[in-house]
Amino acid sequence: MNLDRLNGIVVDVETGGLHPDRCALLEIGLLAISEGRIVAKWHTRVIPHPGFLVEPEAAFVNGYTPEWGGAEEGAVLRGVVAFLRWFQGSIKRQQLTWIGAKVAFDREFVRAAAIRHGCFHDIASAFSHRDVDVARLAMIPLLAGAIKGIGLDVLRRDLLGLEKRGFHNALSDCEDTFSCLRTMMARMEWA
Repeated sequence: MNLDRLNGIVVDVETGGLHPDRCALLEIGLLAISEGRIVAKWHTRVIPHPGFLVEPEAAFVNGYTPEWGGAEEGAVLRGVVAFLRWFQGSIKRQQLTWIGAKVAFDREFVRAAAIRHGCFHDIASAFSHRDVDVARLAMIPLLAGAIKGIGLDVLRRDLLGLEKRGFHNALSDCEDTFSCLRTMMARMEWA
């Protein structure tokens, strides 16, 4: 993979738990990557969709309180669609690469919310079948003994030399995910 040719979106979500069918989407962050460089950022908090849970463990990780604020979930998804369309137009490319710390987790929460609000096709069609999952890529340095795990907090520490920060934030997590990807790709040999 050549980062200088990478056009995609780094996506991170903060959630009310691990189950997209019953736990709330709380925050979403997006970084637009054009030819390996960050060219735009988008971030918002989400008011939990009615009937969706925020489990105590998730609230602790995200710093969620009932005064969380943000925008209604449907409005947030419309904002995501607008951001994706703008970015696709700006790079004159039809489909984007989904980039994330744990792509499957983030994609499932975005998919579930997009289905609830009738914009699944608009979001899904923006992305190609390719993705870049930083946790999967981190298996290489993990097996070589260069890092101690594949979670974002561990990657931040082992690859970037950064201490664990307080609450998770979707935009900061996007930035850290991309920095970890750059660091891993710059060092192709881990033996």
